[in-house]
Amino acid sequence: MRGIGPALRGRSARFWRIAAVVSGIVVLALVPTPWLDQAPSVCLFRNLLGLRCPGCGMTHALSALLHGEFARAFLYNKLVVVAFPAIVGAVLYDVTAWARSGRRIPKL
Repeated sequence: MRGIGPALRGRSARFWRIAAVVSGIVVLALVPTPWLDQAPSVCLFRNLLGLRCPGCGMTHALSALLHGEFARAFLYNKLVVVAFPAIVGAVLYDVTAWARSGRRIPKL
């Protein structure tokens, strides 16, 4: 039995990357931001050193932004002003590139 060739992996990789990012955005949009405040920190840097890294609070900030709480998002992490447009731009780039390629949704 042969494995998946590099060409096939390349074609479906873009689709799965889009699916993963969009799924993550949907989950953040569905989970209330206060629930994230009660969850333990998953930041390895913060848990080991006790210091906040530049990415600390980004999940909270993206969640707040998706719920329309712009000021709160900025308070969680100021880099959300850069990160959110970059994420949206990357997804739009991948979606348009995938759509222009004329490829169908890969079979599971």
